[in-house]
Amino acid sequence: MKKQKKSREEQQTNVTLKGVNNDRTWLGEPWVDSQMMSIKLTIPTEGNGWEEAQYSYWGIHHNIPTLWGIMGTGCLAYHEPTYFVEGQGDTETHKGLPILWTVFWEKLIHEQDVFNDIWAQTTEHSICHN
Repeated sequence: MKKQKKSREEQQTNVTLKGVNNDRTWLGEPWVDSQMMSIKLTIPTEGNGWEEAQYSYWGIHHNIPTLWGIMGTGCLAYHEPTYFVEGQGDTETHKGLPILWTVFWEKLIHEQDVFNDIWAQTTEHSICHN
């Protein structure tokens, strides 16, 4: 009997990622070390605090650009959906106009930061395959 493979979206929405001994090692694709990312995702910790996710990635979830974060294997995965910014001419910075606004943290995200993160994510994954 053939095992049915879960779709990529089903795998991403599975909030608990299984691992060996709950170690905090790299989870594999699509996750990358958050230190490479321009945009940091703060997620809840076990002690009711908040901490920058150790691993993250950009993806599309239910047709919405979404930043995912996790502390490591065996931990809960969290996501921060975004929506597109319109008519924010007064919020321009040295990076230009913001294009996304995070839903939970209400943080403005600039196009160049998204581009940098997607580039870092893609570069990291292509290095792993070579």
